[in-house]
Amino acid sequence: MTKSSMTIWVLSLLASACAVPAELAPDQSVSDAGLGGSAGAAAGGAPGGGGAVAGGGSGGGVNAGGGSGLAPGECSDQLKQIYVLTALETPHLLRFDADKFTFTEVGKVVCPFSPPVYSFTISRDGTAWISATSGNLYKLDLHTLACTELDYDPKASGFYQMQLAFAADAPGAKTETLFAVDVPTGELGTIDPLSLQVTKVGKLSPHINLPRLTGTGDAKLFAMGFTTPIGEVDKKNGNVKVMKEVQELAGNGGGLGFAQLAGDLFAFRGVGDKKVRVGRYSPTTGTFVKLDEVSISQNALIAGAAVSTCAPFAVPK
Repeated sequence: MTKSSMTIWVLSLLASACAVPAELAPDQSVSDAGLGGSAGAAAGGAPGGGGAVAGGGSGGGVNAGGGSGLAPGECSDQLKQIYVLTALETPHLLRFDADKFTFTEVGKVVCPFSPPVYSFTISRDGTAWISATSGNLYKLDLHTLACTELDYDPKASGFYQMQLAFAADAPGAKTETLFAVDVPTGELGTIDPLSLQVTKVGKLSPHINLPRLTGTGDAKLFAMGFTTPIGEVDKKNGNVKVMKEVQELAGNGGGLGFAQLAGDLFAFRGVGDKKVRVGRYSPTTGTFVKLDEVSISQNALIAGAAVSTCAPFAVPK
C-alpha cells in the first residue's frame, strides 16, 4: 500500500468511527465536545473499592480500542487534561489548558438530577463519576455526554455529600481505586465501581473544612479545603500530612475544584459571575507558582475539578 492510499484509508476509518453525538450543536465537532472513542462503564475489582480496571463496558473505553486507535490500557491525550464542572442551572463541562491558563467548553451536562451537582471525578476509561447533593451517583460518558443514574443507596452507606477521586493502586499502575469523602463527617472511604459498596477507611485527620480530593497516577491522594490546608492523605487511614495553609484561595462561596497535573496541584475557585481564580501550587517549592483570574462563558460556581490517573504526575525536568 502506498503512503497516499494508506492516508486515505486511515481518514476513512476515522470518519466512520466518529459519528457526531446527538447532544452536540450542529456546528460543534466531536473533538470540541468530548473525547474520541466510546467511553464505557468502569470495570471493578473486589468489594471494598480496590483494583478497578479501566476498559470495561460495551464501548470498551477510550483507552481500549473502540475506534480510538489505542492499545488496551493506553490513555488518550484528552484524559491527560484537567476538566472542571460548573454547578447551578445546567452544569457545563470545561477543559482546562494548564499551560495557557484558559478554559474550553466541552458541553452541557444534562443528568436526571436537580442541581447543583456536588463533585465529580474521571476514571481511566473516560467515564466521569458525578455525585449530587442528594447523595445520588451518576456516570457521564465524556464522548457523548450521555448521563446514567447508578443504583447507589446513600442511606445504606452513610455517604451523602461526597467528594470523589480515583487514585492509582501503585505508581504507574493501570488499576485504580475510587475514593470518597463524606464532607459533613470527614469520613474517607472507597467505593467499589461494580457493587457500589462503600468501605470506610477513617476520618481525615487533622480535620479539613469542606474537603476536595484529587488522586494521581503515582498512587497518591491529596485533599484541599475551603479555609484549611492542602495536604497529602494516607489512603490506609485518612491521616493528612499538611503541606500548606491555603490563604491565597481561602474563603466561602464560589465553589472549589482541585486536581493534579504534572506534579503540581491546581485549585479552581469561583470569584464572580463569570470569573474563576486558578492557583497552581508546587509541592516542590511549597508555593503557588501562578495565580490568576480566568474568564469563562457561564456561571462560575465550581462543582469540582477532575483529572484521570492517566495524567502525568512527575514534574517535568
